[in-house]
Amino acid sequence: MAEKKGLLSRIFSKQGSDCCNVRIEEIPEEENQKQGEGKNLGGSCCCGGPVPNAEIVNIDGLETGIVGLNEAIAEVKRLKLTDQEQIKDELLARVRQRNYISPGREEAYREAIWQEYRERA
Repeated sequence: MAEKKGLLSRIFSKQGSDCCNVRIEEIPEEENQKQGEGKNLGGSCCCGGPVPNAEIVNIDGLETGIVGLNEAIAEVKRLKLTDQEQIKDELLARVRQRNYISPGREEAYREAIWQEYRERA
């Protein structure tokens, strides 16, 4: 008799390639909190390449990983801008290069990234 598989198991089961297979695992909340204590999601990609560092930022109450945030902040600081709105625009433009930001969330990202910039000034 063939082994029964659930929907997710059928979707994400190994299809003959060792690259980019997904394993879904439920992690207890306590363990999940321990893993997230570093606030940095760097690591390596399953395809062999490095995964860029992602910083966890609170955006409207949701912990969100932003790839390249440190670099974006450093680049904007080097510009020595003084106008707050121009700084926010530059930060958002740089973060957007490596992260998808849905149109309805732009202002929330802009303010959260600005807050991170100010905290690191």
